[in-house]
Amino acid sequence: MAQIRFDIDDDFLEGLQKLTGVTKTSKLGGDALSLLKWAASEAKKGRVLITTNKEGSDPVKVVMPILEGVKEEEQNIKKK
Repeated sequence: MAQIRFDIDDDFLEGLQKLTGVTKTSKLGGDALSLLKWAASEAKKGRVLITTNKEGSDPVKVVMPILEGVKEEEQNIKKK
């Protein structure tokens, strides 16, 4: 099993733990990576990630450079 170690701002981590209710950093990191893997697989399919309010209105596109890179890679593969 691989280990990932990185430095993260204490206030950012504490805020994320309070927001999610998850205090174990390994659980928080694993869940974050699982979400990123899912988002990347959706981007690879050419899908756009959008959030809405509970009523399904006020859409906001999820924009992350890492996801844009996945889409660009997929488009480059299709062009070859």
